[in-house]
Amino acid sequence: MSLPTALAEATTTFAKKNSVSYPDLVMDAIVASHDELPALIAQANNKAESDGLFVRTHRSAAGPRSTRSFRMRRDNLEVIDQLAEKVEAESRSQLCRVALERFLESSSN
Repeated sequence: MSLPTALAEATTTFAKKNSVSYPDLVMDAIVASHDELPALIAQANNKAESDGLFVRTHRSAAGPRSTRSFRMRRDNLEVIDQLAEKVEAESRSQLCRVALERFLESSSN
């Protein structure tokens, strides 16, 4: 999964601090933000515009990206992929990114 480095570091810190595995953290984040995911993805996708031929994404200054690799049950990945398709996420990573951002934001309040 590809995440902005700051988010990847924050999720790793949160997982260690709370003694939760990375797959469980991802699933917890998706469950917690499930009802908001369509709006979160729509907001994230608003940064894309079409010139009539290509869709171009206007990336914010998110900085460098990091890849997080972890093992997850195939049936859980299939659920995530189905959800990503349902909410029209660009990718599994995008779905997980918006869910993790929301989860960490709400956990810090």
